[in-house]
Amino acid sequence: MAELLKEYGGKIVSFEQSESYYESVQKHFPDSLRETADLRLANVNLDWFGSYRGIYYDFEPPAEVDLVYIDGATRTRGNEESNFVYRRLNADLIRMHLAGTKIGHAITDHRWAIYPFYKDQLPGYNIKYSRWWKSIIIDPIN
Repeated sequence: MAELLKEYGGKIVSFEQSESYYESVQKHFPDSLRETADLRLANVNLDWFGSYRGIYYDFEPPAEVDLVYIDGATRTRGNEESNFVYRRLNADLIRMHLAGTKIGHAITDHRWAIYPFYKDQLPGYNIKYSRWWKSIIIDPIN
């Protein structure tokens, strides 16, 4: 993605919660792509969103995002206090919505279980399954 953005413009921001993975990526990431890719180490937090337990990266939501690709987090690593019976659903998109972030489009990887959570917590968005991509696609309702 960073290579495409270098060619066509834009910037990607990616979050990682594992310090060792983050350090490995930083060590091997091409310097030529650092202007188009912002790789950040961030803690994750857990919170309730209605009756759903959400997990999200600890970052300041931006004013506007063209595309959100949801690939994590779904669990906290190394925190025994957060190992409990409740399912944890990715809430980064919900937090951005609640903060007023203008979201152009969003897509998940294979996380169909998040669908009811998004339907409940994202009014004003068209939320649908993609059987072809095995994803959830989220677009604003115009």
